[in-house]
Amino acid sequence: MGRKTRQKTGAYTTYQATRLAQGLTALRAQQDAYLQTGSAPPDDYSMSRKSQRPAQNTGRTTQDIGDLLQRPMAPKMAASDRTTAFQEEGEQSGAEQEQSVAHPTREPQPNRNNLTPAIKQDIADLLNKMRQMYAAEMDMLRTEMQAVTARTQATEEDVLDLKQEDLAEDRNRRTNLKLRGIADSVDSTELPHYLRRLTATFLPHAQVKKFTLDCFFRIRKARQAPATAPKDVIIQCHSVADKISLLTAVRGKDTACIRVVTELGKGVRSSCSSATEQS
Repeated sequence: MGRKTRQKTGAYTTYQATRLAQGLTALRAQQDAYLQTGSAPPDDYSMSRKSQRPAQNTGRTTQDIGDLLQRPMAPKMAASDRTTAFQEEGEQSGAEQEQSVAHPTREPQPNRNNLTPAIKQDIADLLNKMRQMYAAEMDMLRTEMQAVTARTQATEEDVLDLKQEDLAEDRNRRTNLKLRGIADSVDSTELPHYLRRLTATFLPHAQVKKFTLDCFFRIRKARQAPATAPKDVIIQCHSVADKISLLTAVRGKDTACIRVVTELGKGVRSSCSSATEQS
C-alpha cells in the first residue's frame, strides 16, 4: 500500500469515528432528557432515526460504538518513521527477490512421452511441406530441361542434315576439276573440242583414249577476280582415277596460261584446303 493510500484510509477512519461519536453523544443526551421528563419519544421523531442510521447501516450496536470510541487511536507516524518503514519494506522485498533468484521455484516439467508425438507430428508436417515445395520446383525444372533438350535435338538434327547435304554435294563434286584461264571467246560449241585438245596435251596418248569427260560448263566469275579475268570452266571426269591422272599429268607440265584446281564444297574446302592441287 502506498503512502498516499494509507493517509487517505487513516483520514477516512478518523472521520467515520468522529461522526459515530457525535451521533452517540446526541442519542445519550436525548435519552437522558426523556428519562428526566418521563415521556416517550414521538414516533415520527427524525432525530432518533437519523442517529440510528449509522448503527443500522454498519451493523453495529451502541455497545460496539462505545467500544470503538474507547479504543486508543493510532498515533500519526512521523516523516522519519515513515521513511524508515519504507526502507524496511524495500529491503524485505529485495531480500525476497534475492531469495527467489538464489532458490528458484521449479515449475513442473511436462512429460517427454507426451511431447514426443506432437514433435513427431510437427516434423512430419514440415517434411511434407518441404516435399511439396521441392516437388513443384523439380516439376518446373524438369519441364524446362525437356524444352531445352527438344530444342537442342532439333538444332543437332538441322546441323546433321546440313552436313549430310554438304557431304552429298561434295561427293558429287569429288570428280570435278576447275580450269582457269580459258578465254571467254571460246564459246560452248567450241569448248568440247578445246578441252579434248587440252587434255591431249597433258596426258599420254594411251591415257587420252581412256579419259572421259561426263560434262563441262562455265560458272560465274568470282567477286575477287580481276575484271579482265575470264570465267572458270568446270569439268566432271568420269571417275576419280581420271581426275587423279589429269592432275598428275598437269603437275609436271608448263601451263602458265591455264590452271587446273580441284572443285570442292565449302565444308570440304575449309577443312581440306591443303589437299587442293594447283599448277
